[in-house]
Amino acid sequence: MSHPHGINHTYLDLKAEPGIDFFRFTNGNFVDSAKLPPGHARWCMFDAINEEAQTAIKAIMTEAAELGGQGTAEQRQIGDFYHSGMNLEQIEAEGLTALAPLLEMINKSGTPRTFARALGHMHMVGIAPFFGFGSMQSFADSKQQIAATGQAGLSLPDRSYYLKKTKKNLELMRQFEQHMVNMFVLMGETKPHAMRFAAAVCRLETTLARASMPQEDMRNPNNINHVMTVDELKALVPQFDFDTYFQTIGAPAFSSLNVMQPKFFKAFSRVLSKLTKLERIAYLKWHLISTAAPKLGSAFVDEDFAFFGKIMQGKTSQLPRWKKVVSAVDSLLGEAVGKTYVAKHFPPYAKARCLEMIANLSLVLRQSIENLSWMSEQTKANALKKMDTVRFKIGYPETWLDYTEAAIDRSSYLKNAFSLKRLAFKRDLAKIGKPVDPNEWHMTPQTVNAYADPQNNELVFPAAILQPPFFDPQADDAANYGAILVIIGHEFTHLFDDAGAQYDEQGNVRLWWAETDFADFMQRIELLRQQFGGYKVGTISLKGDLVSGEAAADLGGLSLAYRALQIAMQKNEPYTDELGFTDEQRFFIAFGQIWALICTPEFAEMQAVSDPHPPAQFRVNGTLANFAPFVEAFANRGVTDESPIMLPVDKRCQLW
Repeated sequence: MSHPHGINHTYLDLKAEPGIDFFRFTNGNFVDSAKLPPGHARWCMFDAINEEAQTAIKAIMTEAAELGGQGTAEQRQIGDFYHSGMNLEQIEAEGLTALAPLLEMINKSGTPRTFARALGHMHMVGIAPFFGFGSMQSFADSKQQIAATGQAGLSLPDRSYYLKKTKKNLELMRQFEQHMVNMFVLMGETKPHAMRFAAAVCRLETTLARASMPQEDMRNPNNINHVMTVDELKALVPQFDFDTYFQTIGAPAFSSLNVMQPKFFKAFSRVLSKLTKLERIAYLKWHLISTAAPKLGSAFVDEDFAFFGKIMQGKTSQLPRWKKVVSAVDSLLGEAVGKTYVAKHFPPYAKARCLEMIANLSLVLRQSIENLSWMSEQTKANALKKMDTVRFKIGYPETWLDYTEAAIDRSSYLKNAFSLKRLAFKRDLAKIGKPVDPNEWHMTPQTVNAYADPQNNELVFPAAILQPPFFDPQADDAANYGAILVIIGHEFTHLFDDAGAQYDEQGNVRLWWAETDFADFMQRIELLRQQFGGYKVGTISLKGDLVSGEAAADLGGLSLAYRALQIAMQKNEPYTDELGFTDEQRFFIAFGQIWALICTPEFAEMQAVSDPHPPAQFRVNGTLANFAPFVEAFANRGVTDESPIMLPVDKRCQLW
């Protein structure tokens, strides 16, 4: 895929009115002409860049595989894992052999002790029935890692699928149950037995869904901060043998932990008190086979795709085999792959240009905080203190993870995956009771994404997202500021929004805002909650509570990046491109085009139900609806304060 430097004129629909539908204006020709590639339920700029990254990663993996055991230890692991995933004949011949030890544990899990052992062994290989366990940064002391446990065990993307009895959800649950029947039959169960198993899993997961905390509630750290002693946890769930569980997984000694959702664990205890043998075996076997399916033979892969790909997302075909295997190897040997990826695909000058833009962004955020009329002087002082300690991680980590402890060879794709999962789990458990490593990354360099980490007070931008069309060192400032700097600004504001307000400059959970300032901020967020809650995807209304935080970050990122552009433009001559677009207009077009997207109706509805980010058209039009400089920039194309895209002035949210 080739990229023009800067905005893409071929995506534009110049017949569309920017004051009515700016998403259409910037992306109309893309939407009309783009086709979903095989195996995709959506296609957007993130996917396009990821496609390029995957192609680059495939070359790294095939080269390692062709070395045939020669080369470095990392190359041998990458090559052997990739080869084992591409050897379909061997995978078919292996059948369920790699699952035999876990299946035997599940079949013999009739006592509290054997049940805890089975659950522990499943958790160690990345299968999470009922709950999850591992390390986390302490909310009270961000420099320290503690033990934590939280709700898990649902197969569908959101609890609402189980609980909202709409016609569509009821049909989906029927299809989900049939999918489980098919999977159990593939495992060797009789059809009547498979039907009883599937019905039991549906009942059990619905009970767990009812007890699960909604996603939107977990955004506030105070809702998921419940430190208690191990004895208190045991008293909360007397039906579960935690001693055996901790011994099985090899957990280090600890006396207290964060039980993130106590109500869920109370419900878990009630479930265990009534759990029948059939329910226990059905539920554990289901989570085992569902997690393992993509790495098994074609019958399991196809059945897994039939539900989670076709029905849930509207996909019409599967990804090519190499893409599936590249994704699997990349997810489990990420930094080993990333080391080579960075050396080949991330030049030092790209990092330097990016840091220059970030410096301008930091300057305007500082100015914004200093000049906010609604924020008190004490809150401003705390915010500036927090700004002074923000760290930026750009491109790749300073030190790389070592995977050589994992047993990787060419004999079994699933065994390789389990070996790496065990290593990752062991590495995570080893953090409990230790200081936080400030140099650790939670994304690989080849990941097309970014994140804000409020507990480390840092922003992380992997090398792969710093690629065209998001970031192009050869493009003009307007295009780069409207694309990548909006994304960086989005993440930056997360450190200072209603979620970031809960974490001080050390990353500890402490509201550093004056209560009146926080109340004022939340009134502004309420405007976004109402605005975005009024949008629909088909018949499904967006959840204002779920998406308002990301909508606020979109608006904040746009505002900061636009003002940062004004600083950059002081060094440059004004530019008008061949279609007559000015710097300011190119900025907004670049912003619109980073969200260019097509998708299946099923994917769009799934996103509306479960994704905290608004759908693409609302990330563009809904954000601009609040932003007065957009009106000024496109006044020569008929945009006014009264244009349909704009909210009334008194309904607009102004944050930073």
